[in-house]
Amino acid sequence: MTPSDAFPAGRVPDLQALAGGAAVAASALARSARWAVPDAGLRFDLAWPDVPAPAGGFPLLVVTDANAMFATLVEAARLQSLRPDVTGVSAPVILGIGHDIDGPFDAALRARDYAPSGAAGLLDRLSDVLAGLERSLPLARDRRTLIGHSLGGLFVLETLFTRPDLFAAFVAASPSIWWDRAAVRHGADRLPDRLEHTGARVRLLLTAGGCERGAPQVSPVSRPANALPQGPATADAQTLRLAERRVVEEVEALADRLAGAERDRLKVDVHIFEGETHGSVIPCALGRAVRFACEDPS
Repeated sequence: MTPSDAFPAGRVPDLQALAGGAAVAASALARSARWAVPDAGLRFDLAWPDVPAPAGGFPLLVVTDANAMFATLVEAARLQSLRPDVTGVSAPVILGIGHDIDGPFDAALRARDYAPSGAAGLLDRLSDVLAGLERSLPLARDRRTLIGHSLGGLFVLETLFTRPDLFAAFVAASPSIWWDRAAVRHGADRLPDRLEHTGARVRLLLTAGGCERGAPQVSPVSRPANALPQGPATADAQTLRLAERRVVEEVEALADRLAGAERDRLKVDVHIFEGETHGSVIPCALGRAVRFACEDPS
């Protein structure tokens, strides 16, 4: 019998034996809560500090794909804010936007809510939630940051391009620019005028994993797309995907495209985490996002 046979998927460990007779309860993040919006297939997660609010209010971090990202971001923020005198990170309030599902991701719901074609509906609902938060918690209006990875990162860019006054800072980690390159180019070109019209002054952090660079030495026509294996991605399939998506190159090109915006209205930083893939870069990006969100923007 193999270990996998002895402990199949879905089995629960013998918790009473492990606890030695002590009471057993479900593990959960302290100072956090969750509510669902069933008619929209959404859920929201909220975490708050256990320290007094600073004079200007708590920073607010909003993260997409909360099913997968929320707990990691909360723990990263709480660890960094243990010594604000050293890290410069003050304890924030964190809001997660997720989907009302059991797993970490739902491809169809993410495409519906995070892609440029559907982002406006989610932004309207998010605006209402933010207004409710401001009535319930002391929040710093100039310390709002929106964070997203992959398709969530594309949503961050769409929010920046269409509603730059909704947040003071934006973090797009490995954004799926390849999903709609035309929309990103159009949004980036119009952003200076949008910032001028709204009077917004914002910061943008673009990140990616070094292993997300394209692979131009491999021709994408070397084999038909429908000939790719249907199971786990092979090295060949992964190389073709990287060559198509070119996440690092797209991030750097976007930063160059935005360089012409007024310096006093838009500040852009880029950070590439060498050696990290699209998945492994997530904790790195979230940790960096916390510091970026809470640092002095001056």
